[in-house]
Amino acid sequence: MTKELQQLQYHDVLTDWASAMEERGTRNVLNDFKSNYPGHFREMQAQINRLDQRQVPKLLTKDE
Repeated sequence: MTKELQQLQYHDVLTDWASAMEERGTRNVLNDFKSNYPGHFREMQAQINRLDQRQVPKLLTKDE
């Protein structure tokens, strides 16, 4: 599979996800996702909390 085809499929998945949220409601889609893919749901929860955080390069962190 070409990289371009993979990118198209990825965008199709995102579009389908957004459409499902619009049609059935975000809460229902998330509850269904949680029921069917609990591990992925937990990872999604963890990553959502980190979306707006800027990563600091390791060299700029303070050693204590």
